Amino acid sequence: MSVVDAIDTRVNAHIEAFANCLYTALPGRVESYNAKTQTASIYPAVDVYEKDFSSTPYSIITDVPVCILGTPDSVISVPIKKGTSGLIVWSQRSIDNWQAQSGVGNVAPESFRKHDLTDAFFIPGAWPSKANPVKKITIGNPSEDVIVTNGLGGSNSSVVLKKNGEILIKNAGGTLTIPASGATTLQGTTFSATHTSHTLTGLVNLVGATAVTGPLTVSGNFGVNGAAAVSPPTLPADATNDATCYALANAIKDLLIDYGLAN
Repeated sequence: MSVVDAIDTRVNAHIEAFANCLYTALPGRVESYNAKTQTASIYPAVDVYEKDFSSTPYSIITDVPVCILGTPDSVISVPIKKGTSGLIVWSQRSIDNWQAQSGVGNVAPESFRKHDLTDAFFIPGAWPSKANPVKKITIGNPSEDVIVTNGLGGSNSSVVLKKNGEILIKNAGGTLTIPASGATTLQGTTFSATHTSHTLTGLVNLVGATAVTGPLTVSGNFGVNGAAAVSPPTLPADATNDATCYALANAIKDLLIDYGLAN
């Protein structure tokens, strides 16, 4: 072996040794999650590949910050539990001091380490989609709509922001549709509304059994398709003229019947 070849071999060996300690990104899964600190113990899902063609599992990485979409004042949170798949991303420098401060201003790294196994972040949501694709989304159009859903494959609840401006809120019990036109539709087995005062403005369609308790003000077209029950106002406990109060309650009930809200 020539001197040049020997130097080349030695340099390549050093480069390979350095690369073996240079962590960038790998898929991983959650072993445990602390919701209070938003950190997790993460297990890298791809093993170390040895020169003898064998593979060696990585050690579990502890105290890993889990990336959550949000700011200190607002957040979109998803359930994180054991087995949740995602992407592990390693920091260029130590993040210990960064984790210990409030996020305002810069900090000095705790040590000289770079791309170290312990300086990891975890981004949930990456999984082997070829072998285990996302369960079929049965609402909205995933290629055009923004869909937020929980409980895929079961009794899921969803919010769909459609490209055409329509908003759809749906679960196993019913559906609320707010089209771009503003004509709101409620559909479900039973809807019960209890409040001090109800004000409905514009075209409102209620499909299914509807129960309204308390004063109801309707401005615009109002239609009920299905059984509707409206409780008349409760008489005041200190009423001095029972006949007048009952007459007033009956007059209100007659008005509700005229609107088709009672029978």
